[in-house]
Amino acid sequence: SDAFYGDAGGIEFYFQVEDLAGFNKRSPADETYYYSYLTALSGASAPLLSGLPGGGSVNGYRIISIPYDLEDNKVATIFNELGAQDVNSWRLLTYGGGEPATWLEFPNGFTTVERGKGYWINVKNPVQLSLEGASSPKNNQSSFFTMQLKSGWNQVGNPYPTPISWEETRLQDENIGKLKIYKGGAAYENGDELKKFEGGFVYLNGPDLAVKVRFKGITSGGREKDLEPNTDISGDNWFVPIALNQGEFTNTLSGIGMNTDAREGYDRFDDFNAPSVFGTFELSFKGVGRELAVDFTPLADAHAWEFKDKTNLGGHAGLQWNNTVFG
Repeated sequence: SDAFYGDAGGIEFYFQVEDLAGFNKRSPADETYYYSYLTALSGASAPLLSGLPGGGSVNGYRIISIPYDLEDNKVATIFNELGAQDVNSWRLLTYGGGEPATWLEFPNGFTTVERGKGYWINVKNPVQLSLEGASSPKNNQSSFFTMQLKSGWNQVGNPYPTPISWEETRLQDENIGKLKIYKGGAAYENGDELKKFEGGFVYLNGPDLAVKVRFKGITSGGREKDLEPNTDISGDNWFVPIALNQGEFTNTLSGIGMNTDAREGYDRFDDFNAPSVFGTFELSFKGVGRELAVDFTPLADAHAWEFKDKTNLGGHAGLQWNNTVFG
């Protein structure tokens, strides 16, 4: 048995035998594989969703996902250890679309959970959640999970019980945006890896799209990866990240830049501010048609960027950037 892929969800494998004369045979005979999955996990074998912060404060919110097929996917069943729904004890919400954002909240907005979708959760007195009757999804390298992205913002979740790389997934289409990971307060940061039970926000700058979510380490080729920050503004291609600081919170999503491949209006170098369920904490640059978190322009001798500091947090706000290598 030569197993080349195995994780918390199952294993895909083939058999190969060879006799003393050197003759060998593979099963299956072609380049396909056998598959084995973990099913109907219960009791001590049931997956555990734990580690949620308590207290019920803004910093206690997290974006989670449920990466299993469940015998019962009702919210009331999955989160039964939290007791009857009470906004003073626990809340579960998800993005309902639109800008400004609308939010759907259990139980009036939805009653079941979906694989591949992200959910805000906040609990005052956290408990360990046991996912009874959970089965590993029957996905493999020949049958990846298909995520339906809608034009605009999407609150996504890891559909697998194993980490994924969003950067590898978004190589499939240049309109798929970076992954925004919530890090407390009202701030997000750009990220790549989504672990088991984790979720975030993704912007699709184009029509609705069905995308294959690949296991980590499996790429499909595609568009060029994003450029790393280069603050030498004497060069042709540069990017200066700008951080917004206020109290204990920092937003690192914003910045300005120039690139020979950039154009007026939105292009693949630009980026947006993710929707927040708590209010606003962001820098917003005046773009063509809509505001941007990151604004790249074509190469020029000079350019003026107009921006707003949008925040509903108290106290003074500050901007910070690195000018030590401006050139």
